[in-house]
Amino acid sequence: MLDGIIHPSVLENAITLKTRIPSLFVGRRLVVTVLSNTKGGKVLISMFGNKVYVETDLELVKGQVLHLKVHALRPRVVLKPVVQDESKSSFSKSAVDGLIERLIGSLGRTDIKHFEARKIFEQVLQSARHDNDIQYLVQALLRDLPAFAGAVAFFYIPLLVDKDPGGRARVAIYKEGDDSYSVNFDVDTDNLGKIRCTALMGNGLDIEIVSPSAYVVDLLRSHAGELSNRLTDMGLELKRLEIMQRAISRTGQGSPEMDVLV
Repeated sequence: MLDGIIHPSVLENAITLKTRIPSLFVGRRLVVTVLSNTKGGKVLISMFGNKVYVETDLELVKGQVLHLKVHALRPRVVLKPVVQDESKSSFSKSAVDGLIERLIGSLGRTDIKHFEARKIFEQVLQSARHDNDIQYLVQALLRDLPAFAGAVAFFYIPLLVDKDPGGRARVAIYKEGDDSYSVNFDVDTDNLGKIRCTALMGNGLDIEIVSPSAYVVDLLRSHAGELSNRLTDMGLELKRLEIMQRAISRTGQGSPEMDVLV
C-alpha cells in the first residue's frame, strides 16, 4: 500500500471514514457498537463515545458489537473486523468491563470500594460457576493480580464515556511509610490510549503522569491547571505535577520491565 493509496482489497469487508482521529494508529484494535442497520452502504456506530456515520460493505445490524483493527489512516481511516484468533485478547478486555459493570455496577452509581478486587471475587463466587463469561472475568483478574503483589488494595474499574464503554483503569495502592502511600493508576482508554499515573501521598502530593503519545501529553498538559485547582478544592496540596512522554511497559511492582517513577 503506497502512501495515500489504498489497495482495493483493503477496502473489502471494511468500515471506512474520512474523519481523522489522532489517537488511532495502524494496528490498533478497538471496540465499536452498531447503532443502525446498514443502509445504502452506510451505518451509524458508536465510537469513543461519539455517534459516527461510516461507509461499509458489511451487512451490519443494530446492536452488534464489533472488534476492529486499524488497517489504514490515509487517505481515509480503514477498520476491519478482527479474525477470531486475533480478537481473543480484546474480547477478554471488553468482556471483563461489561461483566464488572453487570456484577458490581458503574463508577458514580456504585461506591468505589466495591471495585476492590476482593469485593469483585466475592461477587463472582456468588454467581453461576458454569458461566463462561464469568470465567473470562476470573482469568483476567488472576492474570493481573500477581503484578500488584504487595499492594494494600487493588481496584479494577471499567470506564464509561456517555454511557458507552470507554476503557478500564487498574489502581493499586501501596504503603510507603508510616504516613505515606503511593497510588498507581494504569488507565487504558479507547480514545487516549494508555496512561500511567503515580501519586505519592504524604506531606502533599507528588504526581507523575506518563503517556507514549505526544498528542496525549500535550492535551494533559493543557489541562494541568484544572487538575491543580480541583485538588486544591479537595483540600490537597500539590507539591509537584510532571507530565511526560515515555513508553509504558507492563505494570508490576518490582517487575524488571516496569518504568520506575521517582
